[in-house]
Amino acid sequence: MTVATHHTPTASPLMVIIRGHLPLFFGVAVCMDVAFFAQAIGPETGVPVMLLALCTGMALGHLIPWLFATDAGVAYSAKTLLRLGIVCLGARISVADIVDIGVMPFITVIVALPCTILFGVMLSRMMKRDLSFGVLTGGAVAICGASAALALSSVLPRAKNGEDRLPGVIAVVTILSSMTMIGYPVLLRWLGLPDAEIGIVLGASIHDVGQAVASGYSVSPEAGATATVVKLSRVMLLPVVIVVLAVLLRGQGQAQGGATVPSFILGFLALAAANSLGLIPEAVTSVLTMASTGLLVTAIAGIGMRTRMDAVLGLGWRLPAILTLETVFLGAVAIAFWI
Repeated sequence: MTVATHHTPTASPLMVIIRGHLPLFFGVAVCMDVAFFAQAIGPETGVPVMLLALCTGMALGHLIPWLFATDAGVAYSAKTLLRLGIVCLGARISVADIVDIGVMPFITVIVALPCTILFGVMLSRMMKRDLSFGVLTGGAVAICGASAALALSSVLPRAKNGEDRLPGVIAVVTILSSMTMIGYPVLLRWLGLPDAEIGIVLGASIHDVGQAVASGYSVSPEAGATATVVKLSRVMLLPVVIVVLAVLLRGQGQAQGGATVPSFILGFLALAAANSLGLIPEAVTSVLTMASTGLLVTAIAGIGMRTRMDAVLGLGWRLPAILTLETVFLGAVAIAFWI
């Protein structure tokens, strides 16, 4: 007598891999959808893309986890895709463009950047915040807004009380960047500066790259082109600040991770060097630039999804006060060089 046996179908190796990584796929897909939404709706509504992605992510962060397992993908977006976006940012940099505008604009940036960070540290100490808080806020204002805040947060030690300052910094610095984008051209026209010098001050003082460029071109093509180059010279100093911080913090045993120089910064420098040497075709540079924007917005969406609104509101009045004073300080230093 033959006994029939029933075999349980076994899943293929591919299906096993897919099922095991569904939280990763779902999480990344949701963050990318938020980024696409922000990039499509932001320009139409006048709301800064970074701010829209952060707020949308924060709103969905209370809903999506109840519907799908997304933690792995959200964490991947907030960390790995962030670093890839910073690497691609290097494709925007060309040393030749920076050299063409002369020495004084670069000196303006070289002086204003560390002074703003030190001013931020001083303000933070006065308002009973830690050193990392001052470096994070000062660096975000001094270098390139949300992108700098994201990069700096990857090496700065976390707050001892577990407080997550990054979403609040991104939100406030983006709002301030929008305000300066609108207000600074009016102020600089009133001060009687010529277009080229207006472009230098705008590039040296507005936080976000896109908003600095847009502000310059709202004045004139000359001011726009100058603002673009000066702004990118500030971005070029981001890896320098990251490396210095990593080395100093490693010496104190406080750096996140173990590397003295983060690998994504090496990638940033490699792309910037290749672009400066003309090794990257213009079409590839355009693709990398767009990829950088998309990846950074996706990362911010992921950070928003991992953030609780009450945690941001709990940061209190000191955060916007410090960022506002740092913004005013940076603008004053930049203007002082050209009036």
